[in-house]
Amino acid sequence: MDVKFLKFSLGDSNPPLVWKTHMGALAIVSNILLNKVIITTYNSFTSDFLFQININLFVRNETKKSTVCRFNEPSDSLRR
Repeated sequence: MDVKFLKFSLGDSNPPLVWKTHMGALAIVSNILLNKVIITTYNSFTSDFLFQININLFVRNETKKSTVCRFNEPSDSLRR
């Protein structure tokens, strides 16, 4: 299982909206709100939907509004 880390700042006007893992899955980040992020993943070769993650973010320090999302890519046995 390939583990990736995606870092962005809350309220960033140019967040990394689309990123690619080594095994070819595309993760599309959307709805970057104050406390919620939605990550949708697709197989970049077949465009099949893999899964969607809803992440609730809690910012403890108001001066530090960046976060790191951990993304676990599904194993080949879970792919279509």
